[in-house]
Amino acid sequence: MTPSLRLALREMRGGIKGFRVFVICLALGVGAIAAVGSISAAVRAGLDADAQRILGGDVSLRMVHREITADQQSWLDETGTLSRTALMRSMAHAPDRDQRSLIELKAIDGLYPLFGAMAFSPEMAISQALEQRGDVWGAAVEQGLLDRLTLAIGQTVRVGDATFEIRAVIKSEPDRLGGARLLNLGPRFMISDAALADTGLVRPGSLVRYLYRLRLLPDALIGEWRSAVTEAFPKAGWRIRDRSDASPSVRRFVDRTTLFLTMLGLTALLIGGVGVGNSVRHYLSRKTATLATLKCLGASSRTLFRVYLIQISTMSAIGILAGIVVGALAPVLLVAALGDSLPVEARIGFYPLPLAVAAAFGALAALAFSLCPLGRACEVTPATLFRSPVAPSRRRPTLGHFASVAAAMVALAALTILSADDRWMAMWFVAGSAGAMITFAIFGRLVTIAARRAGRRRRMTLRLALANLHRPGALTANIVTSLGLGLTVLVAVASIEGNLRHEIEQTLPDRAPGFFFIDIQPDQVAGFETAVRGVDGVDEIRRTPILRGRITRIAGVPVEKARYSPNVRWMARGDRGLTWAAHPPDASRVIAGEWWPENYNGDPLISLSADAAEGFGITVGDTLTVDILGREVTAKIANLRSVNWRSMRMDFVMIFSPG
Repeated sequence: MTPSLRLALREMRGGIKGFRVFVICLALGVGAIAAVGSISAAVRAGLDADAQRILGGDVSLRMVHREITADQQSWLDETGTLSRTALMRSMAHAPDRDQRSLIELKAIDGLYPLFGAMAFSPEMAISQALEQRGDVWGAAVEQGLLDRLTLAIGQTVRVGDATFEIRAVIKSEPDRLGGARLLNLGPRFMISDAALADTGLVRPGSLVRYLYRLRLLPDALIGEWRSAVTEAFPKAGWRIRDRSDASPSVRRFVDRTTLFLTMLGLTALLIGGVGVGNSVRHYLSRKTATLATLKCLGASSRTLFRVYLIQISTMSAIGILAGIVVGALAPVLLVAALGDSLPVEARIGFYPLPLAVAAAFGALAALAFSLCPLGRACEVTPATLFRSPVAPSRRRPTLGHFASVAAAMVALAALTILSADDRWMAMWFVAGSAGAMITFAIFGRLVTIAARRAGRRRRMTLRLALANLHRPGALTANIVTSLGLGLTVLVAVASIEGNLRHEIEQTLPDRAPGFFFIDIQPDQVAGFETAVRGVDGVDEIRRTPILRGRITRIAGVPVEKARYSPNVRWMARGDRGLTWAAHPPDASRVIAGEWWPENYNGDPLISLSADAAEGFGITVGDTLTVDILGREVTAKIANLRSVNWRSMRMDFVMIFSPG
């Protein structure tokens, strides 16, 4: 290697003039991937560092519709400090101006928050903001509610049967991301748990989520605690989260965004890879005389290959290093520009893993796109090199060079799949990228053949243009591939955006309901329908009962031990909406089994969506056990439905038989 290294260093004394595009292409691709990885790592580090504050405790237990029992509360109290929060959606009514607004109601106890601190404007203690004064309770709200109802601090609103005085504006809520929902449909309205009882909103079946946050004893281990609570209350029906996964919804959002942005960076790297190959080819074509001279002086093809591979590797290192520097600085730049808008406080630091992955992508891409032109240039004879200005060589690289390119491509694909959080999505990306590159390479070749067969044209400019498309050494195929990949990305993004916009603005309004009303109690139905039908323009009302339930057994196997596909994991891990009906919904059709008779009065049956059944690996005749309001109901699957979820009609994954 010493003579090869010496020759390579001498060659590089002339600068990197021929490698500027090469370096820029690599720097842009590597920089994009490194920046996405570093920002993602910084946000994840923020989630981990503030896990207790975000979750609201060391452990969080969630119940729907109902509270924990006295025995459960006593057991939890013995293991640490327990705080309870109730969350539900309701309406705030300003009577003096007859204005209403949807709110996210949050009722807290005297121990809230176990970690972190609330910040109000004006500054005051939580107890002072929420205490009862006479017949009026206090409330702290987000600024959005004041803007919607044109209210000010000190004015009153009604929520349910209770009257609240707005005493403070919420500036910071420590556990906002660790609550039951990532998507909030209204401003926060915070009250005390004693005030919640006065509202009259909590009734059997009300859509209330109870969060029990626990600060464990100093010497407690979370793993041991989870095993103990599961053993003590195996059928409690709560969903447990600990500080290792404080905000799964935010983490999923970060992971999915990271995946797509990384693929975008890889696309840029692939497009730049064509530029890398062109740069190497152009650089080596300028070294024809040097290659010929060295060959005549006895240099072997292997020696020349090593010389220029060292040069290409050095230029690659410069481009990769530039990209890594950009990626390492990305979290700093992001926090400086958007620090207050981020859902969590990103932790500025040096994260070597995403930088190493980006460097590996850059190195493999440089190898994959450089080896072919390098091998072709080093395998020609001295005589061919001297004749290349008038008769360029058409000799192809050796089988070994092709094998090296294939190995680099396979390694690039493997790294893409293994480094992705969603490997199935990454596999589709790899397959799509390979298919696109092959398609555009073939199309570029067809353009060259078509230009050659077009014949001589009378117009000089057209004849020269066609000749340059098929002349020896023309970059037609490479240019078509590069432009094709770039335009494919742009057209795909524009097409997806246009289709979504059309669906939202034109298609959905034609079939979507004008309004949704939720949490209507049985004794309110008659009055509600009378009021609604008294409004001009209302031509249809559809009413559907709904409860929340958690799947506990699949075909008799506990859900914790059952095997199912990832696409139905969301169904198995939490509580789901369910209903009961005598007739099948309009938006679905039965494709297996039979719907029950209208007057059915027997053991519980379930109509299950076909995609859920496929994911769970069950079919007609199998059973599902669902925990509903603390009672386990085992029902046989009577039929499977094909559901059109885009119809905007009310439909459910699980529909029970009446009764």
